[in-house]
Amino acid sequence: MARVLYIECSPRGDASYSATAARASDAKYAKLRRVELSAAEQSAWDGIVSVVERFKAADKYVFSVPMWNFTIPHVLKHYIDIIVQPGLTFKKTPEGVIEGLVKGKSALCVFSSGSVFPAGIASPLPDFQRPYLEWILQFIGIENRRTITISPTISKPEMTQQALATGLKEAELAARIF
Repeated sequence: MARVLYIECSPRGDASYSATAARASDAKYAKLRRVELSAAEQSAWDGIVSVVERFKAADKYVFSVPMWNFTIPHVLKHYIDIIVQPGLTFKKTPEGVIEGLVKGKSALCVFSSGSVFPAGIASPLPDFQRPYLEWILQFIGIENRRTITISPTISKPEMTQQALATGLKEAELAARIF
C-alpha cells in the first residue's frame, strides 16, 4: 500500500474547508482501493457524490474566472478537485483510454486578467488559467466550449474600458447561441 504524507496548512483545524476536503479525499482513495469505508468516510464520499450529481444535472455551465497568480482561484480548483472523480465524471475504458462522462453539455468560460497574456509557450507571462480549465472540461467530456477573455483589467482606464466593452459584446453574442 502506498504511503501518504498528509500536510495540513490551515490554522482553522476542524473548521478548515481544505482540511475537510482532504479528509474527504481519504474516502475517495479508500473507495479507489475498494476497501470498506468507515461511517465518516462514507459520509464524506456521499457528499462528493452529491456535488458531482448536482454538477452533472446541469445542461450548460457558465464559469466566471478571474486570474489569480497566473491560474484559477483556489475555490474553483477545490470545486474541480471534488467533481473530477473516476467513475462519476470520467472512466478508463477496457482499452485503457480515458473517457469523459459529462457528455452533451456546453460551457461558457469568461476569463479576466489584469494583464494581457499572449498565447504560446514563449509568452513572458504564463497563463495557466485558460488552458487548465479548458483541459479539465474536455477531460470530463464537455466538448462544446466557448471562451471570452477580458483583459487587461488593470491598466489605463481607456484600455480596461475597451476590454470590458469587447467582453460584453462577446457575452451578448455567446448568450444568443449558447
